[in-house]
Amino acid sequence: IVMSHTQALEVTVWRDGKEYKQHYSRGKPITTLTSITLSGETSSRQGTRIRFWPDKDSKLLFLQRISLV
Repeated sequence: IVMSHTQALEVTVWRDGKEYKQHYSRGKPITTLTSITLSGETSSRQGTRIRFWPDKDSKLLFLQRISLV
């Protein structure tokens, strides 16, 4: 993902019983990194989610789905 070609990007990381999240717009952070403590069954969650919205004016667009087992 080329962040400068994204209208918006959201990163969420689950690790060590916490959820970390930050939002970006055109490659620059628009929120600070937030952290919340997970409880119950969700406290063992691990992984990373990246959501993005392509820039409507950009000629560059490529999508690739990555699955790790």
